[in-house]
Amino acid sequence: GMDGAAEFEAQMDRVVAKGDATYQSFAGLETQIRQTGAQFGISGTEAAQGMESLAAAGLSAADALGALPSVLALASSEQISADAAAQKLIDSLSIMGLGFDQAGRMADVLAKGANITTSSTSQLAEALSEAGGTAKAAGMDLESTVAALDLLHKNGIKGSEAGTALKNILTALIDPSSKASQALSALGIDSRDLGSALAGLQAKGASAQTAILAFGTEVGPGLRALLGEGKAGLLDYTAQLKNSECAASAAAAQMGG
Repeated sequence: GMDGAAEFEAQMDRVVAKGDATYQSFAGLETQIRQTGAQFGISGTEAAQGMESLAAAGLSAADALGALPSVLALASSEQISADAAAQKLIDSLSIMGLGFDQAGRMADVLAKGANITTSSTSQLAEALSEAGGTAKAAGMDLESTVAALDLLHKNGIKGSEAGTALKNILTALIDPSSKASQALSALGIDSRDLGSALAGLQAKGASAQTAILAFGTEVGPGLRALLGEGKAGLLDYTAQLKNSECAASAAAAQMGG
């Protein structure tokens, strides 16, 4: 009714106020936001709240409209607000150093990641916010990073705990002066790629114990979980995540969005 219309107009004013000049000149912006919301069973006002977060993050009107379906798919499948979903996507992209044009890929990878283990998109986003920067520094891409986090979730290490575990494992791996790195070198394991290091430790059997302990007791459970899954587990999950197109909208459709 009229209240709904007034509420939507007020929310659109906030979108335009937060956004750059492209929001003022964008023809049919309101209609497109409403239509995108309707696809996911989300009100125009709620969809515009997601749009406001994207505008505030610096996306142009066209880029924000492009990212909006990913945001609303995430909101719908996770049963969270569009605003919270937008924030999760923005944070996840930023930490991996990815452009906003990668929002669809990010939403799909997180949705697929939640689908192949007992985790939720929100838990994976939380884990990514802890580990993403270190993973990027270690030369890991989005899919292999989420694959490692997914393997930890599969083994009961979840959310920020999974992120901290992966961050600490990778930090020890890529720091040549760390005890763990020195112990790996002593074993003749020279690669500092996560999968190769896991394969190297697995191949050493019992003689790998010293090196595993050198990572420290805090990371012990996470490292042992990854060793249990091995390089094969990491590669398998990475391959599944690289094939995750449309996973976010599929998850939203399942929720009856």
